[in-house]
Amino acid sequence: MSEQFDQFVPDAQVALELGITAMTIWRWDNDPKIAPEMEALGWPPAMKAGQRKQSRKSRSRQQLEAFKANLMRRAIAERQSRKADLAAPITRRSRQRESLAP
Repeated sequence: MSEQFDQFVPDAQVALELGITAMTIWRWDNDPKIAPEMEALGWPPAMKAGQRKQSRKSRSRQQLEAFKANLMRRAIAERQSRKADLAAPITRRSRQRESLAP
């Protein structure tokens, strides 16, 4: 049985892949208003390489890919619910127009 090794992705690369800034990553890690939601979506915890105080942080590639998949599922669900919300008033209006027509 072969073991599958995980890769570590530096936060700079994570920011590029997600189209966000380093400050957004910091907020997702540290802001008490945002962090719980990000954790629920599977935001991977930071891992420091080295003992220095300013050593660079990295994320697990496997956990990062799972997080991306969760973000995509949430975006699709939100878009579908918005479409349903937008379609409902149009349907009601068209029914009202039909009932007023001679």
